[in-house]
Amino acid sequence: MLDIETLSQDTRVASVVSIALVAFRPGGGIQRESLWILDPDDQPNRKADFATIQWWMKQRPEAAAHWAIPSRRTPTLQALKELSWGVNPVIYGPGTWDQAIWWGNSPNFDETIMTGLYKEFSVAPPWKFREWRDVRTIREFLKDKSFPENPNLHNPLADCRAQIELVERFYKEQGLI
Repeated sequence: MLDIETLSQDTRVASVVSIALVAFRPGGGIQRESLWILDPDDQPNRKADFATIQWWMKQRPEAAAHWAIPSRRTPTLQALKELSWGVNPVIYGPGTWDQAIWWGNSPNFDETIMTGLYKEFSVAPPWKFREWRDVRTIREFLKDKSFPENPNLHNPLADCRAQIELVERFYKEQGLI
């Protein structure tokens, strides 16, 4: 499960402030978690927009707390490399991603923005477009328009965990696990 937080909704140029990746197996639970806090200043072709900044200002203070502290930031290029397979075998294990399915709350947003960011930094993304699955489709099948209980909404790690709960619930209801 991959989730990002941005400073714009424009998928072509949105500055990415945080990335979470949670490896899981339906029925097998969470395997590993990673969180990268990025510095939007080292994304020169990316932008923030006023409407998104206003939206962040209306959220609970904890929502932006995970990315608002500069000392926690990782350079974007480093984060992209660490997210890619083989670069971080200590965290994910060698060969773990050979048969990965990537989930996002909306691949049309997260995957599109991340693929563009990878391209700008001349790093190959660790996925192929056909490997993506959409949590919103699962939510529609479950007739559930809300997230499971998630007190840290808009923290990408907490969002990943909540989205995984929906996927696992769907798999269970369908008798897949």
